[in-house]
Amino acid sequence: MVFLYPPSQDSVIQVTGQNYNSCNLKDPILYMNNGNSLFNITREGNFYFTSGVKGHCEKSQKLHISVGNGTFVEDDPADAPSADAPSYPTVFGAIPVQASSSPLLEIPIFISAAAGLLLSLLLI
Repeated sequence: MVFLYPPSQDSVIQVTGQNYNSCNLKDPILYMNNGNSLFNITREGNFYFTSGVKGHCEKSQKLHISVGNGTFVEDDPADAPSADAPSYPTVFGAIPVQASSSPLLEIPIFISAAAGLLLSLLLI
C-alpha cells in the first residue's frame, strides 16, 4: 500500500487498535513522513493507520485494513478489540516481484484504501 501526502504538512502512523479508536498518537508502531510511504501487508491481521498530525484522526483521517480469510466484513472501529495490534516486527520494504498466492491481498482493495486516505488528507 502506498500513502501519498505532502510531507511538509502531514505524516502517516501505524497504531494499535486501541490507539486507533481513541485517536491516541503517542507511541506509534511505525512512523512514516516522506510523502511517498510504502507499507507491505504480507500476512493476515488488522492494520490501523492514521494521520500523524494532531486533530486529523478526530476528523476521520484514519484507515483500518482487515486482512483475513477472504471474507470482507465492514465493522465499526468502536467494536475493534483494544489488544488487536499487529505483531512485531512490522514488515516494511520493497514490493515483491511475484504476486502472492493468497486471494486475500487483492490490489483493488488496497488501491481503494490508499485513495480514500489520500483524498481525506487532501481535503483538510
